[in-house]
Amino acid sequence: MPFRLRAIVLMAAMAAGVMSATACHSVDLAKNLTIAPGLSGYYDAGLLDGWAHLLPTISFKVKDTGTQSVSAGVRLTVSFWFVGDADGENDSIVLPGLEKTLNPGDETTTFTAQAPHGFRLEGARADLFQHSSFRDMLAKVFVESHGTIYRLGEFPIDHLIIPHASSGRP
Repeated sequence: MPFRLRAIVLMAAMAAGVMSATACHSVDLAKNLTIAPGLSGYYDAGLLDGWAHLLPTISFKVKDTGTQSVSAGVRLTVSFWFVGDADGENDSIVLPGLEKTLNPGDETTTFTAQAPHGFRLEGARADLFQHSSFRDMLAKVFVESHGTIYRLGEFPIDHLIIPHASSGRP
């Protein structure tokens, strides 16, 4: 094949690759992905310095409800906000991203996001929701791909104490 023809074929292949990569980047993840919330509440993380430590927690699945596949590797961030606060998040956690490409109609396994801090309470855990320092919280879920952040939804944290997982040891 003459050099000129090879150069044209190579440039056409490169252009097709660039267009394919651009199409992947142009997927509006806010329209393509939905969140199916599961359990939410305040996880009983046990005692910390003699105080009950309760962490806002939410579990959810991500579903591709669009018409395009979503590439593996997009990152998920869950931000925990006090209801009514507009100044910024109280806490956040970055979760592992999608482990595999999500095709239209596919759903991930369950993700669980737990705030690193939460509430410290002296006394009975059941008193958390009546305590003077308690404020309702929201979990806001974001996804990031190729430097663009998309908001997928916000969900109230239920007034529920999620029991501390035991190790099974006596």
